[in-house]
Formats: sequence, C-alpha cells, structure tokens
Amino acid sequence: MNPDPASVMSRLESIEHDLANRQNTFAEAAGQRARLVRDVEYALAVEYAKAEGNTTDRRMIAQATVGGSQDYRDLTAAEAVYDAAKAAVGVLQTRATISQTLLKTMRETA
Repeated sequence: MNPDPASVMSRLESIEHDLANRQNTFAEAAGQRARLVRDVEYALAVEYAKAEGNTTDRRMIAQATVGGSQDYRDLTAAEAVYDAAKAAVGVLQTRATISQTLLKTMRETA
C-alpha cells in the first residue's frame, strides 16, 4: 500500500499535535527530575559530612541513609516518568522524520 501525500501530511499534523502535548509533560518531568537530583545530591553531601570513618565507609553510610528516603523514592519515580516521556518524544520525532522524508520523496517523483 502506497500512501498518498494527503495522508502523510495528515499523519505529520497528528504527530505534531501529539508532540506538542507530550512536550509539556517532558519538560515538567525534566524539571522535577533535576530538582530531585539536586536535593538527593545535597542530602548525600550532608550525610557524608556527618558520617565517620574512611572515605568508603562515609560514602556507604550516606548512600544507605539517603537511599531509603522519600526524596530518593521520588527521584526514582521522576526518572521513570522522564525516561518514558523522553522515549515517547523520541519515537514521535523519528516518525515525523520518516514521514517528512516520505513526503519529500513523493514530491520529487511526482
């Protein structure tokens, strides 16, 4: 089945609409992830400074303390949302590129 230019254009428009909707989710997820990374890294630094022992022991104590915190669980969830949104946007961008190439080829052979 060979698609016609109108159907390819329609598909491009739907991809553009879907990308616009997902872009907000992607931006929010990226912002939330960045804030939580900062908060978790700060908590790790604080716990590392409070811990006693050699460097390895202090790092392990800090990671064990922060690893069970709500911020760390929130970061894990935020990273999952971010990664999913990033993957969805990537797939849509790839589909748009393919559709644009197909449309260009149709116009060149017409």
